[in-house]
Amino acid sequence: MNFNKTHSLFLLLSFSLLFSIACDDSTKGKGNNPNNADMGEEDQGGNDKDQNAGNTTVTACFDDDTCASDEYCLIENGIKGVCTAGCRPEDESSCTDGKICDEASRTCVYPPCDQDSVCPEGTFCDVAENICKTGCRLDVECSPSTDDTGRAIVCDEKTRTCLPVVACCLANSDQCEELPANDCTMGGGKALKLSLSCDNNPCARPGCATDEECSSLDGNGTSYYCSEDLFCTPGCREDTCQGAQVCSPTTKACVDVVCSQRSDCGANQYCSIDQICVVGCGQDSDCGVGLGCVNNQCVMRCDPNNPMS
Repeated sequence: MNFNKTHSLFLLLSFSLLFSIACDDSTKGKGNNPNNADMGEEDQGGNDKDQNAGNTTVTACFDDDTCASDEYCLIENGIKGVCTAGCRPEDESSCTDGKICDEASRTCVYPPCDQDSVCPEGTFCDVAENICKTGCRLDVECSPSTDDTGRAIVCDEKTRTCLPVVACCLANSDQCEELPANDCTMGGGKALKLSLSCDNNPCARPGCATDEECSSLDGNGTSYYCSEDLFCTPGCREDTCQGAQVCSPTTKACVDVVCSQRSDCGANQYCSIDQICVVGCGQDSDCGVGLGCVNNQCVMRCDPNNPMS
């Protein structure tokens, strides 16, 4: 009987020992070292870094200054947070184009408004949406103030962009209004090419198709020609300049022309010995068929085969 008790006790101790060894093997290498716990590690620069589920490194922070310029410190609990993409309300350079940083979403948005004066420079108030948007408010904001042709550049209220204006003859009217070219033509008006403004109402002048149709307006030393806009416009015609002067096709003014050869002069002119274009002919070839140049004038020539001519 004593033998059986001793044997049973021996077997119980043996099983306990085996169980203890198995437990030691299953925890081998882990131990109780707190450095082996799942905690954030420190990078070579001394900044705390964590690994998220996607193995993307994030930078720990205590304030925005710890993060990159396009990030802010997101602190959800306690005093330690992580650098997150977004703007900073206290940093005006975080947003551009007149936008401000929305503190709740950390995104750049246009500020609310009810009039232009509350919007940042370079923006206007879109009263339909009550937000500031990029665009001009006044003509003085447009720079340069004129384009290459000398036309005024103004702030278009519809597009809120700076556009050149044209002298526009309104549809079915002799009234002139300075408008952006698109507004003029879309409204059925005629955008004038030569008149830079509505001064003296260029739309009230008679219409024309040829220079001759404007000659009846000549008077008091002023002549008229038919412009590209098909209006009789003050300026010279080929038949209105005197002496050696010619009508400049660009300025429509009578000018003296210096020349070196016949081709430098206009129609019905020749290059004189003074190198000035003069009305008349310089040689027979300047005249038409059957004509000859006599005293710088084209005259009918006698046909030697027809003495009666």
